[in-house]
Amino acid sequence: MDQHEPGAKLDDGKIDMSLLSFLGEALIEVCRVMDYGQTKYSRGGFLEVPNGHTRYTAAMWRHWLKEAREKFDTGDPFYDTEKGLPFKGTIRHDAQVATNALFRLQIRLLEEMEDEALVMAANQFLEQQEYARTDKQEDIPNVNR
Repeated sequence: MDQHEPGAKLDDGKIDMSLLSFLGEALIEVCRVMDYGQTKYSRGGFLEVPNGHTRYTAAMWRHWLKEAREKFDTGDPFYDTEKGLPFKGTIRHDAQVATNALFRLQIRLLEEMEDEALVMAANQFLEQQEYARTDKQEDIPNVNR
């Protein structure tokens, strides 16, 4: 089908984002954790946390182990009982595990993109330096002419 025909859609080979619809309830729980986080800290602040990947790994493990331990202590492994929590009784440990895993992934992906951008910038700089050096050599008169 020609891309200009009515009904044409050039989405072959693209990620099928509609797959997220299978995770609707889980994504609501992740958003509940993030909503609490933006109230307690700041919106998107996780991106600025120093050593974020390491610290969110630690947070992920804390919630995972807290869920496992509370299952045996109280019989209610699911909800965080942090003091002063405005969402008390609604924030699940497993949702916090998932959220911290997503934070770790986002931080790592952004670091990799930043590293790639730095490499590209360095390569462009080196290419410009090589071009400038080559260009200057052409300006030098050839005494053997």
